Amino acid sequence: MRIVSKLLYYNVFDKVIRIIYIANVNKHSGSGTSNKMNTSISLS
Repeated sequence: MRIVSKLLYYNVFDKVIRIIYIANVNKHSGSGTSNKMNTSISLS
């Protein structure tokens, strides 16, 4: 198992998911999505 390549892959994957997620939150801005937005910012 190559742990370094796995970590790099998950790091890139996480950034892509976050970009897509934030774009979706901006499209569908609501009371529920704004709470999720705050949690995603605190995680980054």
